[in-house]
Amino acid sequence: MNFNKTIISAFFCLLTTNSFAQKTSIQDLKEKISAYQINDTTKLKLLLNVSSKYLNQQIDSALKYANESKILATKLKIRKFELEAYEYLGRAHAGKGNFKEALLIFQKEELLATSSAEKSQTIRNQGNILIELGQTNQAITTYLRSLEFANLSNDKFTIAATLNNIAYVYRQQAKYEEAISYLLKAIKLGEEINNQNLLGSIHNQIALIQYNRKIYHDAQKYATQALNYYNKLDDKQGKAISYTIIGGCYSEKGDMLNASKYIKEAYQLNIALGDKRQIASSAQNLAEIELKNKNYRNALTYSNIGVNGLKEINVVINLIGAYITRAKIYIATKDFKQAEEDLKLAFALSKSGNYKAQEKRSIETLALLKAAEGNHAEAFETIIKANSLNDSLLNEVNSKQINELRTKYETDKKQQEIEFLNQKSKFQELSIFNKNLEIDKQMLSIKNQKLDINNKNLKIIKNENDIKQKLLETGEQKQKIKSLHQQSIIHQLQLKQRNIFLGIILALFFTGSIISYLFYNQKKLKAKAELQKEINNQQELAALAVLNAEERERRRIAGDLHDGVGQILSAALMNMNGLFKKLKLTPEENLQAQQTLALVNDSYDEMRSISHQMMPNALIKAGLSSAVKEFLNKIDKDIIKINLETVGLKQRINEQTETVLYRIIQETVNNVIKHSGANKLDIILIKDEDGISATIEDNGKGFDKGKLKKDGFGISSIYSRVAFLKGTVDIDTAPGKGTLISIHIPD
Repeated sequence: MNFNKTIISAFFCLLTTNSFAQKTSIQDLKEKISAYQINDTTKLKLLLNVSSKYLNQQIDSALKYANESKILATKLKIRKFELEAYEYLGRAHAGKGNFKEALLIFQKEELLATSSAEKSQTIRNQGNILIELGQTNQAITTYLRSLEFANLSNDKFTIAATLNNIAYVYRQQAKYEEAISYLLKAIKLGEEINNQNLLGSIHNQIALIQYNRKIYHDAQKYATQALNYYNKLDDKQGKAISYTIIGGCYSEKGDMLNASKYIKEAYQLNIALGDKRQIASSAQNLAEIELKNKNYRNALTYSNIGVNGLKEINVVINLIGAYITRAKIYIATKDFKQAEEDLKLAFALSKSGNYKAQEKRSIETLALLKAAEGNHAEAFETIIKANSLNDSLLNEVNSKQINELRTKYETDKKQQEIEFLNQKSKFQELSIFNKNLEIDKQMLSIKNQKLDINNKNLKIIKNENDIKQKLLETGEQKQKIKSLHQQSIIHQLQLKQRNIFLGIILALFFTGSIISYLFYNQKKLKAKAELQKEINNQQELAALAVLNAEERERRRIAGDLHDGVGQILSAALMNMNGLFKKLKLTPEENLQAQQTLALVNDSYDEMRSISHQMMPNALIKAGLSSAVKEFLNKIDKDIIKINLETVGLKQRINEQTETVLYRIIQETVNNVIKHSGANKLDIILIKDEDGISATIEDNGKGFDKGKLKKDGFGISSIYSRVAFLKGTVDIDTAPGKGTLISIHIPD
């Protein structure tokens, strides 16, 4: 399944919010528009509100009202409404698949933006469109430019959202480490501002990375965490995305029942939201699941819903994929005529829109149709045509398209510069006029201030005369007060000296006490830490000694069995065989002799098997991957189907790590065969920069994890061996849901 269109639609960010209540119906708003013809500002707000409401329902209507609001906003020269009008207009064009037009609109919107926050958001919208155009490297550059403005505005939400966008592109390019590094920064900011919606989006991104890496258990876990955030907000759109990812994980794991359950949840939520594009997308996902389940009637029902919905909102590129899916359903039901009609429609739309990748898919599906009809020669010719189209598509991307886009970009850039200079000239004229008004205001203010100063001077002269008279009367009182004040100062100085002396003594006493206590406590903690360190060292040495002794004993017993008992049994077998040939035996005696030889031969084979299990040659000579493969190849495939996948194990790793992991896999596989009742077992070994990871998952009956006994021999052995190597063990199980054991051992 393809989730990309679902996720990216949540990344567009509005610069402003209209002032009318969201619960007002579209019809009410349209009636109010005619009632406010005189008040242009109010009419503009209504036009913007209607355009916003139509975005996820009727794209053509959204485009119509966005155009009207842009014209009116430009006429009124209200910048914040112009920004909002450009925003809706760009989103409407993107919804119709007119991505080049949408990009030009967002570039014009950038010229109107003045604040760092506004510039960051409209540049980020340009990055979203570049992704739709398949220009991922240019999208990265655009998002980084958006991030610069976001940092200038110090808007943590915008910074985190932009980091999330950058991670999205790296995920598309399969650069998962770079994507994760940006998402970790985004999570930190999201937690600081406690934005549940943003955190949900980031966790869904991580889930998609794990999905692309085919680590479906982790993908499902992160999507579930995202779902928890959206449940707190009752965000239906976010929940629909999480349900879609979880359903996709179940589908990839072959659990089509749960896959259908979660995709249907997403479908119902999209219906409640009234988002026709996402309703059609969910219906298409359900059609694919039902097609895999061979429930062709249900598949066709959902496919029809998807096709009709996409036709209504005219999302051409998605409609092509819907026609192709429905054609596959018709092929499966042998309705070849309907299949051919759908493929003709898909091919025609691909041609008219120059969607060559979709044109190639249409031709490939046509080849399937011809093969199903029994016309294999025409099917072969069709496949050749699809391959040639693929070659021409690559050539176009590498030559014509690059030159055309460069020419168009330079032309648009010059046009934008001309518009910017015109706007700048108008702004300067207005600024000069405003400055002249300000100068006139300042001159008038200066005259008023001079009059106030003259009045204040007259009052000051009068006050000075009154003050001189009062000074003469209070001269004697000042002399008395001065004498008393001097005596008071002397007394205060004496008291202050005594207080300072006492304070110094107390401070020295307390300082000495604190220093002594800290010195004693530090010494005590240091001794305790050294003791604990020594205990840990001794425990590690003891564990190492036990493991080494155990492996040495295994090797010694294996060697003794092979070189001692094996040689004796081999000699006995040869001697008995020679003796029986010399003796003239009756038929009954000959039968008994042959049975005796068979028993000795079985004993010899059993001894060799035990010796090899205790210390397989493949582990010593070829390493962990070969030893595990050799061990698994000996297991009866009729009892259980085992899939082994190894990554990064071409070179040998530490001998103790190899031995521990081999013993754990050996113990776990034996436990699965004996106790789980599973018929499928997946084993994944991955070696990377952080260390080596082992994942062992079965589809057995599972068990209650709360009743897990770590003191049992098998479980205890696994925990102790992994703990010795400073690794971790995680067991995920429940009754009826199978068992997953995850082990990680660092380098």
